[in-house]
Amino acid sequence: LKTAILKLTSSFADDHNEHANYLRQRLHLDATKWFQTNEPVPHLKTLQEAVWQDHQLILSYRRSNGSVSERTISPYGLVAKASVWYLVAATEQGTRVYRVSRIEALQLTQTHFTRPQNFDLAEFWVGWMTNYKAGLPKYPVTLRISSDLAPILPSILGNNVRTLVEQAQPDSEGWRVINHSFEKMEEAQAYILGMGASVDVIAPEELRDNVLKIATEVVAHYSR
Repeated sequence: LKTAILKLTSSFADDHNEHANYLRQRLHLDATKWFQTNEPVPHLKTLQEAVWQDHQLILSYRRSNGSVSERTISPYGLVAKASVWYLVAATEQGTRVYRVSRIEALQLTQTHFTRPQNFDLAEFWVGWMTNYKAGLPKYPVTLRISSDLAPILPSILGNNVRTLVEQAQPDSEGWRVINHSFEKMEEAQAYILGMGASVDVIAPEELRDNVLKIATEVVAHYSR
């Protein structure tokens, strides 16, 4: 989809450059791996209309803690991060990013806003993503990976582990030790349990104990 959009905008004649730039400033496609999920986005069409026409919106937004607030925003652009949609908008507190699936209600106003001439949607998104990732909680782990798991580990944990696997020297049994970070312990547990006996948790000890506890409970459950 990203390639198609780039081909479309690059194919415009010279007198359509303004239209191509108009599109780029309102729609950005980020195809890099992200939290894959299928989310309902019933307000996407209205959001697109507001972004295209530079009209303000009144929206009810559900925060990550479950609370809902109402606010008036000036929608600058839509970003498709893999399969997840985000809205970049100006507020009284500055430029903010909203997850489209968390929008509870939406009202399109007839109030027109003027976007800053120096605002670049793609550039803003790169900066926002960098800050967002830096602010995520980190749960570092040390894992011992089997030779069978090593080639497919990037497809499980993301391409960032590919270099870690390649740089790790295999031991006499072909296993490699890598250091990786998850957002939290529960996420680490889920991934590690899914890898079965192809991975050993070296550290932290609490993670190893929890994985053993859950695995023991699963065996007991299915043994009944």
